[in-house]
Amino acid sequence: MQTTTFMKVISGLLMMVFFGTLHAQDIIITKDAQKIEAKILEVSGSEIKYKKQSNLEGPTFILGVEELNSIIYANGEVQVFPTKEPEANEPQSEVIWETGASYNENIGGGIIARDVANNYYLDGKRISEGEYVYYLKTHCPSVYQYHIDAMEKERLGKVFCGLAIGCFVAAIPLMVIGYSSLDDAYLYAGIGCAFASDCFTAACIPLWIVGAKRRHSSHELYNQQCSGKLSLNLQSGKNGFGLALRF
Repeated sequence: MQTTTFMKVISGLLMMVFFGTLHAQDIIITKDAQKIEAKILEVSGSEIKYKKQSNLEGPTFILGVEELNSIIYANGEVQVFPTKEPEANEPQSEVIWETGASYNENIGGGIIARDVANNYYLDGKRISEGEYVYYLKTHCPSVYQYHIDAMEKERLGKVFCGLAIGCFVAAIPLMVIGYSSLDDAYLYAGIGCAFASDCFTAACIPLWIVGAKRRHSSHELYNQQCSGKLSLNLQSGKNGFGLALRF
């Protein structure tokens, strides 16, 4: 009876770790390119309220919309905030989308590049990651879906890594107690947690790496499929190397 109660407690703790880690996160990108992993609580016309993903029980932070570049929500939707006031004689082309935010489409078009700091450049003009994702959504839906799927794989990898850490942390004291008190229930529970930790680790690393790699290379797929510009690329194939002309 005591062993059954103990196992229920352990199962409950593991479920809390699972659902706590599974909690989806939003990403805030500020005007100065700072990236904040957060949980958005409220968005108004003048400010947003959020909690940091690393401390959901902590204080609520507030940012004015003039400090924001974009928000990438956990479901893949992107809210982009205007980066400048429109000039009096400058024609504007804006899209009003689901969240009610306006987005200036006059950011060029064509080749997209990405640097090691995860900054994107559209025809040489720097854009935020949020603008890049929204640009894919409006100009190349197939690559947008590829990018979102990569984000989901990367996020799932992080979830499994969190579970692996939680199981590993739980396994150590259980096995120590089992060895010191010669109680098989604690020992087996610790071994079970250690085994679960290994399983989650084996799943999280490939998901995280593959998701991140695909997310970081989606701009290359866009350039191949949707850039709409003439380009000459060096490619390899079964017969060797050659030049591919794309237009």
